[in-house]
Amino acid sequence: MEILSTTSYMNSENDWMVACPREALEQLRKLDIHPFKTKKEAREFAKSNQLDSFRYLKI
Repeated sequence: MEILSTTSYMNSENDWMVACPREALEQLRKLDIHPFKTKKEAREFAKSNQLDSFRYLKI
């Protein structure tokens, strides 16, 4: 299993931030992780696939 690695940190609201969005998206593509344009799209995908939970990362 490949682990995602990037230079990241948390902001004052405890949201994860990445130093290079382009690199983060490329790593997700390599892992065949589908990006969604909005949180609503991700939520609808999770519901339609009967997933109990999901994590939406804004990059």
